Amino acid sequence: MVKEKQENAFDGFEIDAEFLAQLEKNEILDAQDGKDGLNVSFISLAKEKTKALDEDNKELYIEGLKLKDLFIQKTKRVLGKSIKVVPLAFFNLFAQYSDNSKGAKYISTWTFEEGDRFPLVSGSYYDRLLPNGKGILKPITWVVVYLPDFPDIDKPVITFKSTGNKVAANWLKSIRNERKLTTQCLFEVKAGKQTNADGDSWFEFEPTLIGLTFDKVAGKVQANVPYVKELIELSNEYRSMYSQGTLIPSRINSVLPSDGNALSIEDQTDDVVF
Repeated sequence: MVKEKQENAFDGFEIDAEFLAQLEKNEILDAQDGKDGLNVSFISLAKEKTKALDEDNKELYIEGLKLKDLFIQKTKRVLGKSIKVVPLAFFNLFAQYSDNSKGAKYISTWTFEEGDRFPLVSGSYYDRLLPNGKGILKPITWVVVYLPDFPDIDKPVITFKSTGNKVAANWLKSIRNERKLTTQCLFEVKAGKQTNADGDSWFEFEPTLIGLTFDKVAGKVQANVPYVKELIELSNEYRSMYSQGTLIPSRINSVLPSDGNALSIEDQTDDVVF
């Protein structure tokens, strides 16, 4: 038990036994990220074809939104050109689409564990084929974050898909290389230019480490921001919600045959448009 108040970067914060117990749990859960998330606030990046930029789209248009701004569609809230974030958890997931066409309809989000039970689409290393014409699953990454400048936003999530999954993987890898917990790292996120081997370019989320929320040296914790306890509690809560199926509900029963065995499903390639 902590008997003395530890030194911190500001007054009024005490590292007590309850916090250290939460931190110990967070260290265990943090190590699981990247091996595996719907009432959340998706943070989007305004790109050239973003519908929220189209004044003729009365339903989705967001007044004042500019190219490369970060925003939340469901509340039509513009966050600016950059935001400060603390990643609370990384979840590898699947997004269900009606088919494999460019304009395929998004249907739902699946946990990695359920989606991984289905066979790969022919010719793909990542996409999974659902039975009975139910569509396909494509890998995505959720990064659940804390927004120090927008603490009122409910369950903010940055989503990566397609080539963006590599950005998310590198983001997590950069934290691991620093030998830090995700909750220790304060990032600035803004639009960054990505280019492929063919010379094609596009904008993607670009995280840059700008500081640490707390330090842990020789078993002692020094808090650098006043919201450290909230970070640890939220991080643990999101991971528990995922494992309990309350962050992302089970989807598998909606597509499985009556025997419930996804691995015995016959080839349904003809039912999906490629």
